Amino acid sequence: SDHLEKKIKAKILFNIQAHIAFGNPGDAIGDKAITLNCELIVMGTHGASGAREFCIGTNAYAVIKNTTVPVLTIPGKKKVKDFKRILFPLRTTKGMVDRYEFIEPIIERNNAELIIAGLSLPGEVYVLTDIELEIKELLKLLRASETQFKTAFYMCKNYAKKVLELAKKEKVDLIVINASLDYKWRQFFVGPYAQQVVNHAQVPVLSIRTFNAAAAFEDAVKEEIIEMQQ
Repeated sequence: SDHLEKKIKAKILFNIQAHIAFGNPGDAIGDKAITLNCELIVMGTHGASGAREFCIGTNAYAVIKNTTVPVLTIPGKKKVKDFKRILFPLRTTKGMVDRYEFIEPIIERNNAELIIAGLSLPGEVYVLTDIELEIKELLKLLRASETQFKTAFYMCKNYAKKVLELAKKEKVDLIVINASLDYKWRQFFVGPYAQQVVNHAQVPVLSIRTFNAAAAFEDAVKEEIIEMQQ
């Protein structure tokens, strides 16, 4: 531990602390982050294949599933210098401003452009309308901070596929998602949407858990509807 700490300190320009934890890695990392009052967990991840195609790395998914601390996952050997273009997909109106307030410092530090994508199932015009109304509230904050942004709305059956397509099309550096749980498989997986985005994204993904239980349940129901329609 001391050797690793010295090696890291020799390569970076900010202070670090080294800690050792025992037990299941997913639980230990999440518990340690809360104990130390951390604001962010950063982890590496890599895609799976075959029967495990929709599972993200064991430790990464366990941390995202079990902690309330936002988790930044970085794929493979991806080198991250800054975040100039950030994709902010919205599937639900719940907690939108709270999630934006968390990423606002990232936007300001990088002078980044925020790409907001409202998502709904085909035929759910009322959901798209609700998202549009919420985005109008968010735009007030964006204009006040002079943040560069653009918005678009999409109807699609597969949210994750659309998000990954947009990330590639818009050449983004970061995807910010609401990592709500799929209650049916909560003992094994993060919700299918978060699983697929984190597992297949070619850029870092910031997963922020839904703190409102009612909102989380609503997201879980929507995800099950999507699964049945696919």
